[in-house]
Amino acid sequence: MEGLLFEIKLHILRFLTLRELSIIARVSTEWRDAINSNDLWRELCIEHFKVPHNQIHNTWKNVYRHRFQEELHFEVGEGSCATLSVKQVLLDLPGYSVKMTDTGPLRFSDTWIVWSVLQYIVLWNYRDGTSRFIKESQCVPAFDLQDEMIVAAVGSTMRRWNCKTLESDLTYVGHEDSITSLQMDVSRDLLISADLLGIIRLWKVQSGHCFRIIEAHSEPIRVIRFYEDFIASGSDDKLLKIWNLTSGSTIHTLRGHSGAINTLAFNELIIVSGSTDDGTVRVWNTASGKSKQVRNLVGYPAYDMALVEDKLVTTHETYFTIWNPYDFYVYQVVGSRKLTGSVGLSKCAFNGSIIITGHTNVLQVRIWDFSNQLRIPGHDLSFFRAGYTTKSMNSVTAELKLRHLSFEEMRWEHYRNHPSEDGYQEIEPSSNEDQPVEQVDGKEEIEELDPPHVPWTKRRKKK
Repeated sequence: MEGLLFEIKLHILRFLTLRELSIIARVSTEWRDAINSNDLWRELCIEHFKVPHNQIHNTWKNVYRHRFQEELHFEVGEGSCATLSVKQVLLDLPGYSVKMTDTGPLRFSDTWIVWSVLQYIVLWNYRDGTSRFIKESQCVPAFDLQDEMIVAAVGSTMRRWNCKTLESDLTYVGHEDSITSLQMDVSRDLLISADLLGIIRLWKVQSGHCFRIIEAHSEPIRVIRFYEDFIASGSDDKLLKIWNLTSGSTIHTLRGHSGAINTLAFNELIIVSGSTDDGTVRVWNTASGKSKQVRNLVGYPAYDMALVEDKLVTTHETYFTIWNPYDFYVYQVVGSRKLTGSVGLSKCAFNGSIIITGHTNVLQVRIWDFSNQLRIPGHDLSFFRAGYTTKSMNSVTAELKLRHLSFEEMRWEHYRNHPSEDGYQEIEPSSNEDQPVEQVDGKEEIEELDPPHVPWTKRRKKK
């Protein structure tokens, strides 16, 4: 009988607002236990945020809390940006829809913006406004751009192209299966590539000589990146491996993802990896290989990412997010989960102030300039800044009013008017206390890592 009464309570609670839930939780211990039930918050997540039914979480209330935090930003809409159309360049492009798997990476330099779509490499010169394209014999899944040079993967070979003349002057031959990812550094005369056999090859960019072969993974490698003397590779075998670039030896094998790793970025302090299969973004210590924290993006996995200092950009099909990867503080979200249909926002590039995104379904490249002070729309009018912990959130509206939201009570409170924007006092984000402990090399351990304090928006306190 008690079990039946509990189920009836859960059914009733599903139809109440968050404010009503906070009031009922104070009525009695029995009602508070029902409101804190994991089954209730799972149903609320599925109903309100369209979370897939097959997702499994021990703390659905935390999932709901994170989603609620992000939804506060999703009133941003599409925002303002410059748009480049692929169809205006490729007049003979087939009429059928292009899938995310039909596109390659997105890169840009001081002169060029380059994106690969099907067998085409499309180039825009944003200095003189001209555009052009290179047509390969088959789909181009990977390429890299530096200065006036492009190295593109076609099947098991790579070709080097000149952006100005559109002529190929060198072919890199050696892989025995299709190449999936590559990166080059012309200043170091270094090119690395990975294929479906799990093999990594290191090349001389200028001569095309392959000077090292690494048998890295037992399954296909989906993404490979290098930084200084480190190489990071993510594979279908769910492993993230760190290699010594000079010797080719393994430094760390990182375990934690439950699906194939398809995107990653890293610097001297951290490695950020993403999996569309398990829907998580994970942060690791580059030097020690220990897990720092993890964020589960339920239903909206990261398709691509770019990392510059303390700013991480991740794409999620209909929107992109700008984070601080050290504490997952959300700087800004552009786009919306409420869009009808998918815009295929699958690729991104970032240099610290300019973000360029590739939208598959509409075949557009969009340029977003965040060099000016960030402004995040929300509420009735715009609010200038927002800061939150896992328990509460503060924001300042365009009316210069400080507002505080408690995630426990889900209630906004106006504090006072401010004489100026400088009067804002922001909550410093706390450590991610809700994150589970990850297994690294068979050991359960999480290492705290102090982030470099290079804030994108100044976090000022009232004097």
